[in-house]
Amino acid sequence: MSDILKKRKSPIPVNTNRAKRLFLEKHGTTSQKTQFPAFEWIRGERSSVRILLKSLNPKIRNDTGIHGIVDHRSGNVLLISQTACYVFSYTYSPGIDEPPTVVFPLPNDSDAINTQYRPLASFVPAGASTGDTGLLIVLPVSGRIGYWNTIASAAAQYLVRPKGFEAKLALTKNEYCLSLTVAGRCSFVVATNLNRFFLIQVTDATGHPSLSVHLFSGTSEWMTKCLKSLHLLSPKYCAKFLYLKTHEQRHAQESILYAADETGLIDLYDFHPTHPRLIAQMDLRTLFLKTLKEGGASTHDFMVHDLAPVPNKLRRIMVLTSWQKKQHRHYVLYTCDFLDTTKPKIIYIYSLSSYTSTHMEEPKLYIPKPGCFAFCVFEGAAVMLDMQSSASGLNWLHEDPIYIKKNEYGRVIASGSEDIIVDESSGKVLRNPACLLVVQGSGVLRFEANKSSRILDLKNLLKNKIEQAVFYGYLPGVPLDFSLKHYKHLLNGDNGTILLAIGNEIMGSTSSYLPSILPSISHHLGLRVQYLTNLIHYALSMGESADSTTVISIRTMAEKCYAAKSVWMSVDARYTSYSQSLVLSRILLRMTESNDSANATREWFIGHVNEIENLITQAHDYCVDSASRVQEDPFLVLNVILEANEIILAIQASATSFREKMTNLLHIQSSPDGKVEPWTSTRNILSILSKQFELTQSALTQYQHGSVFTDIELQNDKRVELSSALSNMNVQLVALTQVCFDAFSERIAWYKVKGAEFNEEEKSIQEIFHVNRKFWIQTLIDIGKEDSTLRIAEKNLDYRSLVELCFQFHKNSSDFKLEERLSLYIQKFGKDFAFVLYDYCVEKGMLKELLDEKTSHSEYLSEYFAKTDFNVIAWIYDLHQEQYLSAAHRLIALASQKDVSLHKKKVDLCLGKLCYLSEPNTAPLETEMVQIEQNLDFIDIQNYVLKQMKPILRKMKHQGKKRLLIEATIDHVCDNKPIPAIAKQVMQRVLRRLLSNEPVTAIEMIDYLTFSLYRTRIEREEQLDYYLALRLLSYTQLSKATHDFFERTIWRRAMLQDYWPRILDLRNKTDAAIEADIQSSALYQTLELCVVNDLFETRRVHLLQPREWVFKGTAQEVESFYPLALYGNAEEVVKTLNRETANLEKVLDRTQFDEWFQSICASIRLG
Repeated sequence: MSDILKKRKSPIPVNTNRAKRLFLEKHGTTSQKTQFPAFEWIRGERSSVRILLKSLNPKIRNDTGIHGIVDHRSGNVLLISQTACYVFSYTYSPGIDEPPTVVFPLPNDSDAINTQYRPLASFVPAGASTGDTGLLIVLPVSGRIGYWNTIASAAAQYLVRPKGFEAKLALTKNEYCLSLTVAGRCSFVVATNLNRFFLIQVTDATGHPSLSVHLFSGTSEWMTKCLKSLHLLSPKYCAKFLYLKTHEQRHAQESILYAADETGLIDLYDFHPTHPRLIAQMDLRTLFLKTLKEGGASTHDFMVHDLAPVPNKLRRIMVLTSWQKKQHRHYVLYTCDFLDTTKPKIIYIYSLSSYTSTHMEEPKLYIPKPGCFAFCVFEGAAVMLDMQSSASGLNWLHEDPIYIKKNEYGRVIASGSEDIIVDESSGKVLRNPACLLVVQGSGVLRFEANKSSRILDLKNLLKNKIEQAVFYGYLPGVPLDFSLKHYKHLLNGDNGTILLAIGNEIMGSTSSYLPSILPSISHHLGLRVQYLTNLIHYALSMGESADSTTVISIRTMAEKCYAAKSVWMSVDARYTSYSQSLVLSRILLRMTESNDSANATREWFIGHVNEIENLITQAHDYCVDSASRVQEDPFLVLNVILEANEIILAIQASATSFREKMTNLLHIQSSPDGKVEPWTSTRNILSILSKQFELTQSALTQYQHGSVFTDIELQNDKRVELSSALSNMNVQLVALTQVCFDAFSERIAWYKVKGAEFNEEEKSIQEIFHVNRKFWIQTLIDIGKEDSTLRIAEKNLDYRSLVELCFQFHKNSSDFKLEERLSLYIQKFGKDFAFVLYDYCVEKGMLKELLDEKTSHSEYLSEYFAKTDFNVIAWIYDLHQEQYLSAAHRLIALASQKDVSLHKKKVDLCLGKLCYLSEPNTAPLETEMVQIEQNLDFIDIQNYVLKQMKPILRKMKHQGKKRLLIEATIDHVCDNKPIPAIAKQVMQRVLRRLLSNEPVTAIEMIDYLTFSLYRTRIEREEQLDYYLALRLLSYTQLSKATHDFFERTIWRRAMLQDYWPRILDLRNKTDAAIEADIQSSALYQTLELCVVNDLFETRRVHLLQPREWVFKGTAQEVESFYPLALYGNAEEVVKTLNRETANLEKVLDRTQFDEWFQSICASIRLG
């Protein structure tokens, strides 16, 4: 025997040549296999996931390139990497930190480490030579083999004499071992990349442990070298996937060894340990690719990944393949029949829809007995396929995936399968078929198939996945990923309905995932609250797939469960026995129509929590009914009121508290569209809360005055009991006030969200709140709870009550105390309180005091005046305070308002300019001054246009055309010639606004000025229209595309104003005549004015070349330049622009305008 397996004194050898030695290292000790109840991570209708081990050895978690197998017969896991081999049992209790692990450090396989080929390892089945499981390791590059007949003997290598065996495969140069498969109890087959198969026997003829190697397929070492030298050995085929299957046939066994490579080449061997025989060689790649093409899929980068024989089917296998599409690999399963090896058949094809990968993986395929389910295992997922047969043949009923969390919990590094186990006597299924998954960062999982005849549609399937996420996805340490990204293909328009259905099942305790019986009602309610909170988290993660109404509805369910828990805990804490309850036990009997109070209580808290608002109504009604008996039994009525208040306060306060918690934690605000009515502030609830407060206040008054007692009743300890009860009632009144404030504020806020259609209801509730609020606050003041009134108002941010209380508490004190209190609140709450204070002053007619700096109490007064229309007087206040800059801003804001006349706008702008000039430091205000000057300039341009048109308007009036004055004026200035409809509409609209003293938009004014080319009967000394249009364009805030469009339009229309073929016709013209014609043109005058006024120098206007003046846009582009509300159909605008462009191009093509334009520009610059 080689010295590789010699006895060692230390588990870590010193100065050992790792390239020549194979040794073992042990961590912990193995013990007898123990069965235990596994914890569930998922429990579904068709599958479940159980945790077998919660964690692994730290070395496994930190190792790289690790892979392995799971042996369900022995309950062991075998993992191997480039440096070590790990063995542990997954059948230990999951309560321990990690299982005992045997570690086998591996030597380097060669001098040049090649990580492409990983070491191979397998368990030797028990009974091969001993009754225990053995271990076989094959190093792929060197071909060295190590075998131990028991794992225990391997673990004890350094304590006793070695009991291992070693051999070596006769590998040629560049030959590597690819796969190792169990070929029987004592036999193993190793496949190499040169398509050679080695048979390894771990026993001799007598059944004793030994190790022998035989080549049973392929060529000898000598022949391989010869064929390779002659280039006759094809390296393409290498059997990477091996599977041995024994079939019962004619009272005999047929053992078939399937060998396949990644391309689709498959060999079938009639396997016998002494003389294996090749049955057939088949190339299924053509068939695979043909079916893919027929299905419309891509055949790019097609690859075979794994194969598995179908149990109970003779010569039938399933092949797992993949193909590339863009950045993802898609997986397809083929079911192949080899009964006739000359004509292999593909009898079924199935494409996985639940998993794709972004990189190359090595997935595994398992079909455990009885063959009704298949499992595909990937690095980050496992997919169960239901293959149950129906009358029509093979029927794929269901595809159920699970996903592993990435980064945090690692990946699947090993897997295996478990066959079904049935009790032969009773026929009861003891264990369903399953797939075992070893996750590197979290432990071992069991993915079990549950036989179910019900077919789930997409809606129920999505519901099932959401339920799993809600009940299991938020458990601590769960390695499974329930993210919505994996189930987007299941989403539909009923997502909200599904979420609400799950929520109702949880709230009503009808969900199959809830425990059926819990000894504690409080615990059961707490679980429902937690699961509903999880459902809210998941609904929020769905984004737009779950609307806000659905989220708010689920939150309402959680609020009700939380409120029910608070009710139960408050009553449970008050009484030692539930039968002592005076209110809750009786009203629950009435609500459930039960005869047993204990059963009624459990029944209601388990299944009727959704009716908890009725509990408030019933508690109040019971108080009212009991009040009639106050003279008969006053202490009974007192206790009834106290318990009813506790029930109402527990429901309202806990629901509000839970809602605030959800708002802070998950940022869930009230329903943005108001579709979900807040159940704690319905009109009925508001009425009951107000009446309950009045009833409690009235009872407190009567009991304090003693009008309901006789002297006999108040003797001895009754006085102590009464004092304690009245003290509790005082506290309850404070809490009722807080609850009433919360409910009314919530209702008013909901009406505001609902919109204008509920303005009347909002106004009505506000009036009721305004009246009741004074009564509630006065009641607390009467019982000596002034501090509580202020605290409640502060908590609810009820600034109006705070202001009123301040003036009420300090009405007889000095103004200093009042100012001190108000200043304190202004510092605490800021401008919100200050604005309410100012509103109060305005309401009470305290305007003089408001404008007085001594009584205004805040620097927020200026900001307050900025609200609504207060700028009209606020700028005067700013001038009085010598805040010229603020006054200027207010005046500018007034001038910027819509529907302001040109005259008032100009006055406001001039006053604003004066305020800016009055500011001591005007240097930083240059921008504001420029804006004012630009606005004044725009007003001057409008006045210029109006002044230009007024003589013609008066002339039309004298001619009796008052009714159609604008239309007649436009026809007159256009000499009654036809003009574009757009031009006519713009002229009419601008003139109508100017005559009404209304401002005109900049775009309309630019168009009006440039449509000057159609106005022929206006007396002008010079052509200013196009220059004014450019000047207006230079400071109008437009996008670059819009600015460029209007700039080209202005230059084009300025040129078209004159007939340039006549101007450029130099025949029989003197220089003076030519110069006069050019200088009188609109284009020349516009250019000259731009140069004189530095529009080109400041780059506010660009000097474009004539060829750049053309319009080449579309109607869609024009829509982005013009407001369609004013210009209507964009097609009409485009027609006008195209007609102008055609006239421009005609001039450019028939004249030498381009050269003349350069000369004109040069002469203007030189001049």
